Amino acid sequence: MRALRRLLNDVERSNRRNAFLKEGDRILVGLSGGPDSVALLYLLVKMREKLELRLTAAHLDHGFSSEGRRRAFFCEKLCRALNVPLVAESIDARAKARRAGRSLEDAAREERYAFFRRAARKAGARTVAVGHTLDDQAETVLHRILRGTGTKGLGGIPPVRQDGNLRIVRPLIGCRKKDLEAALREARVPYRRDPSNADPAHTRNRVRAKLIPLLECEFNPRASEALAALADAARDTQAFLEKATRAALRRAAVGRPRPGRVTLRVATLARLDRAVRAEALAQAFALCAGTAYGPGAAHLEALNALVAARRGQANLPSGITARRTSETLELWIE
Repeated sequence: MRALRRLLNDVERSNRRNAFLKEGDRILVGLSGGPDSVALLYLLVKMREKLELRLTAAHLDHGFSSEGRRRAFFCEKLCRALNVPLVAESIDARAKARRAGRSLEDAAREERYAFFRRAARKAGARTVAVGHTLDDQAETVLHRILRGTGTKGLGGIPPVRQDGNLRIVRPLIGCRKKDLEAALREARVPYRRDPSNADPAHTRNRVRAKLIPLLECEFNPRASEALAALADAARDTQAFLEKATRAALRRAAVGRPRPGRVTLRVATLARLDRAVRAEALAQAFALCAGTAYGPGAAHLEALNALVAARRGQANLPSGITARRTSETLELWIE
């Protein structure tokens, strides 16, 4: 069991550094049935007694095909074998995406995390563990570079993030997929691959299947590790930038910013370093919109142009209007 022991040691070391899991935690484990999530659940079962973990698995069938139903049955069988309770639901993700006017990928992700919140309440858990790996991190960073991104996007997938009252943790973010699959083969633990991950119609799948192997073969055999290291550095830089920006926004704000209305002093914005000003405008937009997301590059440039102008107005996403007066930049939603 050498591969399994090495992997378990790696996860335990990573847990000591990042505090993904604590003794006595109730953990909800996202389980798709694929090798990454199966490896995560199996490793946590191996750690369960030592850390006194109380585990519950959560599986969501997105309703894409009959394969989804077979995967759901597989997850039920696996959880019985591992003596782990399972919370399972089924939805029609395509219908939800059409109604919301969103891409299928975005809608499926939103529904998945909404399901995790419901399942966590049932399980009494405040931590959700999901099976993202170092390979996923590398693919995410490279995909964002190709589409165009800034420092925040280069940060890729955070190892730990807060989602309301839930902590989302990724104990396998430093592990390679090939090592997970080797450990599962060694332990004779079955899993089911998702056929959609091989569909070349999706750009991300082509990055995974063609571009990263090319980079590792022709340029750097540790290209994935290099991209993951870039993500770590970018998150550190972004954290510093966000801290500096919060202080700058407090100085620039007229009154108390709130969802639906933010007013900023233009003179204060104009004195800021370009990077801090861009982050301040993005944070002001997000606060006004009541979301965690800033504007796209074109709309951020429109806000920057208003700061430089004497007068002007722009219509932005989320129903936001931005107006430049002689002394302020106002963002509001009617």
